[in-house]
Amino acid sequence: MRLQDTDDGLDLVLLPPEGVKLTPAFQDAGMSGFLRMCRLTAGDGIDPAHVSLKHPRPGCDSKLQAYFRAPIEYDAANNILSFSKQLVDAPLINANPGLARINDQSVVDYLARFDRDSLTMQVRSKIIERLPDGTPNQGTIAQSLNVGLRSLQRKLNNEETNFKALLESTRRELALHYIRETHRSLGEITYLLGFSEPSNFTRAFKRWTGVSPHEYRENS
Repeated sequence: MRLQDTDDGLDLVLLPPEGVKLTPAFQDAGMSGFLRMCRLTAGDGIDPAHVSLKHPRPGCDSKLQAYFRAPIEYDAANNILSFSKQLVDAPLINANPGLARINDQSVVDYLARFDRDSLTMQVRSKIIERLPDGTPNQGTIAQSLNVGLRSLQRKLNNEETNFKALLESTRRELALHYIRETHRSLGEITYLLGFSEPSNFTRAFKRWTGVSPHEYRENS
């Protein structure tokens, strides 16, 4: 991929490796996959100003149009997502996940319920800090706390818990906080809880509550 400045904003160009011809499905997947990451990170309102695709107009044109929510040019010279200058220059509220988490009242309220001197509390705090980067593993958490992995496991066992249970309960409790905050999109909640896809978050939420996030929010 290559980013290039334009008079109106910024273009993301999908470039195939030398000598490789990209299939139409790969072109669509590459463009839509990048846009999906943008929407998960910055909100569902992220729409390109224009989309260029090298392949001819397909039979599923209406579905592509509905997904990109932008004019699409087919048989183009390159595969390009064009973004407006106004969108590109807009600040990203989660650009510093650690700082954003410190100022997140839901996190503050959640952590305030625990004994700050306990290892369980410290592990929960480290899990929350790292969730926006994806699902944390206990090896990384142990290293951040300057303890060995086996020592971490033994000490958590002494506090009658384990890393998997703490990860699950932390995600669940924060999800219940976030879902009640109607200004948060499901994409943002998915990102904050470290899930790679909204569908993964929805499955987990149904496991925790028996209903989908949408149903829970509507009934809260």
